[in-house]
Order: sequence, then structure tokens, then C-alpha cells
Amino acid sequence: MKDILVNSLLKEPFEQYKRTGRAKAGHGGKIEVTYDFYEDLVKHNLYENYKEKRKILIIQGLLDDTAPIEDTYKFIENKPEIELVEMKNVKHHMEPNEILLSTEEMLKRF
Repeated sequence: MKDILVNSLLKEPFEQYKRTGRAKAGHGGKIEVTYDFYEDLVKHNLYENYKEKRKILIIQGLLDDTAPIEDTYKFIENKPEIELVEMKNVKHHMEPNEILLSTEEMLKRF
């Protein structure tokens, strides 16, 4: 998660974020994120601390440039309760027809 924040979501250079203690983030930079948030992401590493055992379905585009699919592969490794549906030619922000397809995939499984 920290890599996604730094590499995809922050709208300002990381060093500036660290120095000022806050940065704009997200689509259009509408969200202000404190440096404390980043430190919490590091401290509570999702890859190491994730303990949920309920069944989870992740639907992700293979062209996702915000949350790279490689990070998802790493996250779900050794987590048989998580099912990944990969959508070809789909980015992070899905178009309406892609949302419809992902909804259909989800309904097939429940």
C-alpha cells in the first residue's frame, strides 16, 4: 500500500511530502494525506499483517496503473481465501461496460 501511495497517488514529490508532513493525493489531488498516514502504512504492513480469513473476491484490470497487478499477486500469495479475477485490457478506472462485466463476474461467484 505504501508503494501505491508513493508511486501512484501522491501529487507531490515524496521528499516534499516528508518535509512538509502533508501532500495532495488521489484522483485530481482532492485529498490531503498527512505523512503520519504513510508512516502507519509502513508500520502496519498489509502484506505481513493481513489476517482476514473470510472469502474475498478481487476483480482487477491487468492494465491497472494505480495498483499494479504484481502487487496483487504478492498480496494474495498463500491466501487461498482470496480469489482474483483478472480483466484483460482494463485499467484501474473502469468504464461503465467494464463495471458491468466485473459485476457479472462477481454475481457468478455468489
